This record gives sequence, C-alpha cells and structure tokens, in this order.
Amino acid sequence: MNEPGPPSPHTRRRGGAVARMLGEHCALGGPFALLCITPETCDDDSIIASLDAQLTQLASHTECDTPEADEVRLALHAAAAQLLDTKVRRHLIANWRESHAAAATAPTGAPPAGRRVPRSPGRTRAQLALEHDAILTLGLYGGWNKRSLHRLVLLAHARGMDAAQVAHTLHLLSRHRRRVPSAAPRNGTARPDPSRAPADESHTDTPPESRGPEFRVIALGLGIIAAMVFVIALVAVVVLLFNPRDAGPVQTGANAGGSASIAGPTNPTASPRIEPFAPVSRPATSELELVELAMRAPALIAQATHALAIDTTQAIEDFEHAVGALALAWPTVPQDTHVAARHEIIEFLYRASPHARIGERAIASIAAGLAPLHAPGQFDDTNLWPAVWASGMLTRLSSEKDLGGIVRQRIAAELIAALRERRVVRDPTYRAGALAALNAMTDAHPGETGHTPFPWDRWADAAHALSRSNPRAREALLLDALETVLVDAPEPNDDKYVFDAIRLLAHRIKWRSGDESRRRLLAWFLDERVSSADLHALTSTLARESSAPGVDVTMILPLLASDQVRSQLRGRFATAWGMTAGVDRRTVAAELAAAARDAMTAMPSDATRADLLRRTVRLSRLNEAVGWAWKGRSQEADELLAALDDSLDGSAAGAPTRNAPGPVPHTPADAGSGTSWAERYLAAKQRVPMRLDLLEQLDSMKIPDAVAAELLVHDALRGTPARVRQRAQEVVRSHVTNAAVTNAALEQLPLMPRTNDNARLIEAITFAVLPAVSSDEWRLQARRALVETLLQRLSAQGDLAGLDGYVDQLALSYVGRSSRSPLVGPDRENIVPVDPSFAASMLFRRWRASVDRAVAQGASAIDTDAVDRRRTGRLGLATGPVQQFAAHQASLCEVMAVVIASERPEGASRIRALMDDMTDQRRRAIDIYRQIHAVERSMLELWLMRIGEANL
Repeated sequence: MNEPGPPSPHTRRRGGAVARMLGEHCALGGPFALLCITPETCDDDSIIASLDAQLTQLASHTECDTPEADEVRLALHAAAAQLLDTKVRRHLIANWRESHAAAATAPTGAPPAGRRVPRSPGRTRAQLALEHDAILTLGLYGGWNKRSLHRLVLLAHARGMDAAQVAHTLHLLSRHRRRVPSAAPRNGTARPDPSRAPADESHTDTPPESRGPEFRVIALGLGIIAAMVFVIALVAVVVLLFNPRDAGPVQTGANAGGSASIAGPTNPTASPRIEPFAPVSRPATSELELVELAMRAPALIAQATHALAIDTTQAIEDFEHAVGALALAWPTVPQDTHVAARHEIIEFLYRASPHARIGERAIASIAAGLAPLHAPGQFDDTNLWPAVWASGMLTRLSSEKDLGGIVRQRIAAELIAALRERRVVRDPTYRAGALAALNAMTDAHPGETGHTPFPWDRWADAAHALSRSNPRAREALLLDALETVLVDAPEPNDDKYVFDAIRLLAHRIKWRSGDESRRRLLAWFLDERVSSADLHALTSTLARESSAPGVDVTMILPLLASDQVRSQLRGRFATAWGMTAGVDRRTVAAELAAAARDAMTAMPSDATRADLLRRTVRLSRLNEAVGWAWKGRSQEADELLAALDDSLDGSAAGAPTRNAPGPVPHTPADAGSGTSWAERYLAAKQRVPMRLDLLEQLDSMKIPDAVAAELLVHDALRGTPARVRQRAQEVVRSHVTNAAVTNAALEQLPLMPRTNDNARLIEAITFAVLPAVSSDEWRLQARRALVETLLQRLSAQGDLAGLDGYVDQLALSYVGRSSRSPLVGPDRENIVPVDPSFAASMLFRRWRASVDRAVAQGASAIDTDAVDRRRTGRLGLATGPVQQFAAHQASLCEVMAVVIASERPEGASRIRALMDDMTDQRRRAIDIYRQIHAVERSMLELWLMRIGEANL
C-alpha cells in the first residue's frame, strides 16, 4: 500500500483551523475525532447531536466568520454525511477498530463509550429525519446551492411536510452558521479562553469583552435583524421551490409522524425512512476501487431505483455509474452478487417504465459495451469484458415482456446490430447471451492479427466466470476456442500472436485423465484443417510448460511432419495417457459411405410429405456424421451413425410432435350403457349431484366428442349453480390441450360474461397473457389467441401429426452440424428446439467464412459473387419459415461446393455438374418438400466427394 504523501497547504491550514477552533483532539484525523464521537455511540441521533454541538462551539469562536471557519463547517458536514451513510459507517468503524486494536482510547471530550448523546430538544421525529437528509445532501452537493435546496424540498414533500415546517427545520440546522454570543459569567466579566485565542498575537482588533454595553446592544440588534432576514429569505426560497409536481408519488393517509412512504414496502407500525444516496458519481481511479464499486453495484442500483421517485436525473446518473463499474469488473465479482445486480437492474427498468426517456437511457448505458462487437477485431483489455456483460444482460432483458415498447425495441435493435444471427431467441438467459458474444469474438478474431493482438487472457477469464460451477462446460469453451485458432488463424510460425494464443489457451486447459481435452488432441492429429505447425506449437507447450502427465520434449511434432509422423506421435500420446485408439477411422468411413448410398435411393413419386421429411432428416444426420468423421472425430461419428434412425421409425402418426397433447387416461364413455355422456348430462337437467358426478367422470377420461366439449365449456363459462361452474372449470383445465375444448371456447366467447374467472380460464386454454378483462381490447385479443391456439392444435392431428416432430429433428441436426463440438448423448437431448431456418442460417454463416478464407488464398473455382446474389434473391422471394429454410439450405449447398472445389481443384468439373443437377431437380419438384430433400441429397454427395478425395 502506498504511503500518503505530505499534506497540502490547504490541508495543513484546515487542520490547524480545526485544532485552533475545536481543540487538538478534533484534529487527529477522521470523522470520529472531528465530531468527538466513538463507534460505540455512533447512531443517527448521536451524529446529529454531535454535529450540533461542534457547530455551536465553532459559532462561539472569535474567528467563526472567517473562510477557515467555513472550511471547518464543511468538514463537519462531510464527516456527518459519511457517518450517516450506514455502509460507509460500517467501513469506517472497521478501519477505526483496526487502527486502534493495540490501544483504543476515546478522543478527549468525546462522550463516554456506550452512552448516547442527548437529542436536541424542540424537534420532532420528522424534523430530525429531514435534518439527517439535509446533512447528507450538503455533503453530496457541496453545501447550500440550487441543487441541494431542490433535493431537500423534494425530500420534505415526500415526508408530508409543509413549507413552514421545512423552513423551521432548515433554520434550526443553519443557526449554528452565525456567531452565537457567549454567556457572560455572573460577575459580569468574561474570562478569556486561551485555547480559542487568535493564532496571530499581533491582531489589533478590540476584543468583545473590552467593548462597551452600547456596542453590544447594537451588535445584538443587528444580529436579530440579520436572523429575521435570513429566515424570511429561506422561507421564500422554500415556498418558491416547493412544487408538488416535481416530487414523486406521495402516499396518502395517516402515517406516523406525518411522513409519506416512497417506493417499496414499508412497516405500517413505524415511520418510513428514505434510504439516502451514496456518493457514486465520482469515477473510480484504480482497479481496486473499481472492483470495490462493482461489489457494491446491487446496493447502488437499488438506491438509484428508490431515487427515481425523488430525482430522476440523479438516479440515472448513479445507475450509469454503477452499471459501468459492473461491466468493467464483473468476472471479479462473486456469482451471488452478480445475480443480485442483474435483478436490481430489472427492477430499476420496471420502476423507470413511466419515464420512457430514463428507460431508454438506461438501456443505452448497458449497451455501450457492445461497441466492439459492431467492428470485430477491435477488442482489448478494457472493452472485452463489457462487451460480454452487455450481451448477456440485454439478452436477459429481452425475456421481460412487460417492459415498455420503446425499451424493448431498443434492446432488440442493439442485439441484432451486435450479434446478428447469433442473437439468442429461444433461450434468452444471461449466460446464453454472454456465450453468444464470446463465440462471436472467436469467430471474428483469427483473421484479425498483426499489431492488435486479441486479449485471450481476458476472454479466458470471462469464460471461467460464466462456467464457475461447471468445469466441463468451461473446458469445452476453451477447447472450442483453441480449435478455432488452430483451424482459422494464420500459421503460428508466421504470426507471434497466434503462437501466444495457442500457448495461453493450452495453459488454461487441464489435460487431466478422463477429460475431453485428451480426446480432442488425438482428433486434431487426424484433422486435415490443423497443420503440422499448429500441432508443433501445441505439443511444444504441452511438453515444456504444461503439467500434462506423461508428456516430454521427445513428443513435440516437427514443423514439417508428414502424415505418418503425425499418426505415430498420436499413438505415443494415446499410450502415454492410457487411451485406446478408438474406433477405426477407415471402418467408420466405410460404414458412412454404405449408409449414404442406401439413403440416396430414388424417392417414390407417391411419397407423402411426412415420408419426404423423414428421409430428409436421415440425410441431414448422415451429413452431420460425415462432417465430424472428416474432422477426425471418428468415435462421435460412429455414435451419430448408430443413432441414425432414432425417433424416425414408424408411421408419421407415431412420430414425435411438439403440439400433440400428452397421454390422457381413457375410460369408456358409457361402460354398459347405450347412451352417450352428452345425452346423460342433458338428461340430468337441474339435478346438481348427478351433473357433478358426470363431470367427475369426464375429468378422468378423454373428451368423447365435440358435443360433450360444448356442454362442458358452456357450464364452465356460464353454468349455474356456482359449484357446477367451478367443477366444470376444473375439468376444462385438465383438458386444455384438446382441440374440441378450444373450439367450444371460441364459439362461447361472444356470449361469455366478462368475469375474472372466465378470463383466467381463457388464458389457461390459450397459454397467452391477455389484457385486463375490463379493457376494450380484451375480447378481440382473446378471440385472436383462441384462433391461433386452435390452428396449432388442429395441425397436430391427422396427416400433419408427425410433421412438427420431423421439423424439430431436422433443426436439431442442423444445430449439431454448426456446433463447435458433436452433439451426442445427453448433450443432444438437452438442446432447446430452435427455428429450422435460424439453424440453417447459422450453418450457412460458418461455411461462408470458409469461403472467404478460400477466396483470400486465391483458390476459388466457383463464382462466389453469383452465390451471394442468388441467396439474396431467394431470401427476398421467400415467404414463411419453410421457404426461408429452403433458401438458406440451397445457399448452404452452393457454398459447400465452393469450399470443396477450392480444396480439390481436380474435382471442380464434377462439382459443377452436381450443382447443375441439383438446380434442375429443384425446378422440376412439385412441392417445396421435394426441393428440400433434393438439396440435402446433393450435400451428402459433396461430402462423399470430400471423403473420397481425402482418402479417409
């Protein structure tokens, strides 16, 4: 810790003034000595009373009207403001106890330990509370000025005090600023106090004791006149500033002490208390101070939330300062503190919803960190963490549907501009948004080297902070980033920054037994995309600098190693780590080729849409498996091949669906009876017990027909008596996924009474959030929700029942193809379903980046500009999600052809012929499902060309 420097002349002058006017014990330093108070007696009443006593003593000094005395007064108010802030007080008490651990002695003149300073008489609880806030305000705003007076008026109005009470309280507070005549002793002479004598002995003014009685009368009269003028002026200022329109919401009704409650729950049995502001407008000046401020971010944001009811300008400034510190230092903050800060930010935005300008400014302060994502390659040590935090926070806020329209539009616009296709749509959590930013950085960086190295250490710290409780996920992030550098970055022997990146990431990975890192290293030896120079940099780091067991300097791959040397060294690593060679690479390639030939058989002309989608899903899974086999992940490819037909066997009706209702226990509608449930229910008429029994039967069986659904919903919405209506509503809630129930509710809607119970039942059927039932828009919104829900549930029946399931499986396969790691086993089961067109666009983006690198190397055998033009035209003509998927898929196939033709120039003519055949099949297809199938088949043929040429 740095030693404090010599005091400035100003500090020495003020310290001498304190000693001269208040005594040597008050100049020892710190707010406790200045106010003559100890931590044991430090509470709000004692602080205010001690301040009064010190100001009274200062006012009785002969130099009370000098500038030095004003400096002492300001120091007293600042000390009181610090101690009145509970958080600052705890910090000061802790420091005081540490410094006095050896011998803690109370300063001279301080009240005894454990004894309270008596409260000044003549002031009510509300006046003391306002005086408490006034002292804090003076410390925050630097004394009496326009801003401090305005804030005091707002605080007083929130407490329910009128102008006269405010003026009286402020007069009591400010009376100590004037000179108070000292009381004369009984003998009529005043004894001089040596401790309060002027420092300059040559001072020639006549002391007050030597002046005549006439002079004292005149001075007393002038003092009274000055006091009256001051009070009148203060009351005038208060009355002019006391404008209820500037204040926050006031709680009406009787409250203890006549005070009003501001923002948040209060105790009805106690006087409400306004939480004071902490002085957060001062920028952090060191990394340690920045971390400390980030740790306090939840409390500071909560204070800003409460301040919205008092001063919106100050509230948003404090919010911006706390958010800025949190964005700069969030990986150093404990997880629970970070979660609490996110909750406080959400609360602030909801409280700011009546102020659209404040909400938009708050979103702008959060989104400020996204700037580097708009121009990839511009990351450094100071802006990487804020970019990750801003992406995660805005993604989390995008799930809040009740924020104002302007705020939500701003959030969506910021995410689209920064993340584009990577923005999180289905799982809008903080972690998902932050990971999207991390992945976007690694995708954009490898080609951006030179004089602006990417801050991989900061990136790794952010990845660690996002996966504190999941070491497996953290290792996967580091491995994916390392693979991106190995594959996409320049050669490490040509670029020092690339070598440093490989070295740093390899250090962060543990390489322990059973970890995925060892399997990935063995796969990189077989991956054509990873050069021998990349493996040289990686193996040299493992042998010389890492703690990987069993690795020595003889296991460093040479820079120009052949495929045979790579294979031999791979075997040595496998032996050293006790790993088997895994499945045979050529065997997996042969099995994949056989499965591909079987899948590419001609499609029957009478195939249904379900058959077409099932075959398309199978082709996509084969493309996924072949892709991972080509990357050296033979074991994962074998697992994907073994699960090729999972969830695809059986007819379309038996396929998995998203919208089909779950299984419902079935009981025959009329066991042993020739009448239907509906007929018996109508026959019951006014016999309530019989109707209740029939409703009880219907609760445990499927709705037998549309007539039964109509009767059930009629009684749930309009039935009598009330117990029948309540029981019918319970039965409807157990059958909300039934399309007949939804249709019955749609038919009953025009005549349905608009009650809260009926509104909640409609929301239960539609799973929608509707406006208040008293709103004019309620019936229209309810009808729209019922129509949309009915269409969705009808699409899950009949011939269309299996299509949704196949669509989900197709989207899942595309996600696996665009993922950085294979999705097998539990990883595949835990994926949230995504929009297929979105998954196809992500896969296209990854392949398009490969095209850019191929063009940069001057190896483009197919016109890439024509590919981009055709994609733009397809997307412009596409209407609906199916056509959008088809447009992305066709463009994906074309960019695959560009990449493979660049890798294998000798096969460019075959590839062009294949693409011409695919275009012809798409033109001759009778529907879009056949087009999708033809494109997926062409992509598999491209993979087979790549595998055959690679001689895998």
